[in-house]
Formats: sequence, structure tokens, C-alpha cells
Amino acid sequence: MNVHYIITYDISTREILTCVPVGAEYPAEGAIEGTNTAILHKREGIDGRIQDWSDNHWIDQGYNFIHKGTRPGSYWDWDLETRTWKFNFDTFWNHVKKERTRRLYMCDWTQVADAPITEAQQEEWKSYRTVLRDLPKDNIDVQSMNAIPWPAPPNNEKIEVTVW
Repeated sequence: MNVHYIITYDISTREILTCVPVGAEYPAEGAIEGTNTAILHKREGIDGRIQDWSDNHWIDQGYNFIHKGTRPGSYWDWDLETRTWKFNFDTFWNHVKKERTRRLYMCDWTQVADAPITEAQQEEWKSYRTVLRDLPKDNIDVQSMNAIPWPAPPNNEKIEVTVW
């Protein structure tokens, strides 16, 4: 049988790391010395993009390529023990906090003593900033950036947001 692709995978997690078409010569199957990776040959073709196929498959103990289903979103990781997609709250909330920090930074100027705004406006900005800081504790079960209830800045001020 002809080899169509060379698969490199993590021996511990069975996650596919790379999938490349073979050249004239290719490495033998087996563990790569000094690493936690191994090589497996794929003898059948792949439908669609190689990267999509790699992302949606894993290798079982019998060295079979198993379809995981489509990844639900960028914050989901494959759980080898349960063989299901699990939401990665740490990655998600790190992303949210990064955006929140950026939004706080964009209005830091409103909290300095000589800011060119009134005391009332400064209080509005202070409230806005408090809502931003409280987002993680007030939205613990949210699993989408689009579901985060980002507050509107006072007086419809424009705060640039990250596109996610």
C-alpha cells in the first residue's frame, strides 16, 4: 500500500501535531528518539484541507485515526480521557481579561486628577471601569466573547474593541 501522508503525534495525548504529504523518501513509523512524539503513516487520502482533518482527528491505542467531530470553538480542547470536547475556561477568561485590561487602559486618563472632565463625568467613568473589572465574577458561565455583556462607555465615547 502507498503512503499518502506522514502523521506526527504526541504519544501521551494521541493528538495529531502535523500531517504532511509524503515525498520521495519518508521516515519509518515509530517513536522519535528523545521526544514524546511518534510517526504514523496514513495510507488513505484526506477529504478537504489537511489542517482541518488534523484538527478533527486523534489516534487511538490501536493506531486508528478517530474523528473527534468539529471543534465547537477556539476555546474548546479535546479531552482524551472522556473523548469529548471540553470548554477551556482558563484560556477563554485570559482572553476576556486581556480585552478588559485593554479597555481599562483606553480610559485610564479619566481617573487622573487633572483630567479634562467634570467630577460627575469622572464618576461615570469610574462606574464603567468597575463594571469592566467585575465582568469575570459576574459572568462565570459565559462561553462566548459575543455573550460578554461589555458595558457601553459613558456619553457614547468610542473605545476601540478587539475583533474576536
